[in-house]
This record gives sequence, structure tokens and C-alpha cells, in this order.
Amino acid sequence: MITIDDDGGDMQKRMSGTARRGMRHAGLALGIVALTLPLAACDSWSSTCDVESSCHIKMSGLNRAHEMPRPLDAEEGVDNSTWRPDRISIQEATDGGTATLVIGGEEHVCAAGESFTIADTTITCAEVGDDSIVLDTVREG
Repeated sequence: MITIDDDGGDMQKRMSGTARRGMRHAGLALGIVALTLPLAACDSWSSTCDVESSCHIKMSGLNRAHEMPRPLDAEEGVDNSTWRPDRISIQEATDGGTATLVIGGEEHVCAAGESFTIADTTITCAEVGDDSIVLDTVREG
């Protein structure tokens, strides 16, 4: 509520205590949303796989572990209910530079276009961005 007092010709606007508290709470809520949205946008994961051997993985966000969509070892099949998934995370990544990944507890470094092999799976770093990476995996066997 806004009141206007007439004190000897001087006009003064005052907000009630309840209105001031409401404004502070609204400002605080907006501040929390403004800080949370960019953080939420920084962490993402998606993967698509064909029937047997290859997957396309997009991920962003540092030190956030995700489950690999398929076993790296062909002997473990493709059914994820029968194996304990390896976890993957980005330790660091620089746009146009290299990415340091931890997969199954082992550290691997690659730049766009480079590949490395774990068990029966070849992993290619298709794109490296700031705190993000796109991977293509192909499993033999």
C-alpha cells in the first residue's frame, strides 16, 4: 500500500512494511532464478545408439558423471540390466582444444577427430567445446 502524507506542503510517498517485504522476496526469487538457469544449462547429456555397435553422445558440464549407454566390452552384450555401466565425465574441455575425460575410472585426452580405444570400443571425439564434447563410439565384436 502506498500512502501520501501532506506535511506542511511536502508530499512524501511511503510503502508499508508488508509491501517492502514482498518486493524484497520477489527480488530474491528473481535473483535465484537468474543464477540457477545458467547453471542448469551447463549440464546436459544425450545419447542415441543403433541396434548393436555404435552410439552418438553429447554432453556438457564438468565433473558430472553419466552412465555410458552401452558396455565397452562386447562380451557384456547390449542389455544394460546385466552389467554395471561405466561412468563418463568431462574433467576439462576447451573450445577447439582438447578434452580430458574420465571413463570407467581411466583418464583419456583427445581433440576433435582423435580416437582412443577402451576394451572393444573405439571412442572418437567428434567435437570439443568449452566444457562440452560430442563423442561417437563403435564397438567391435
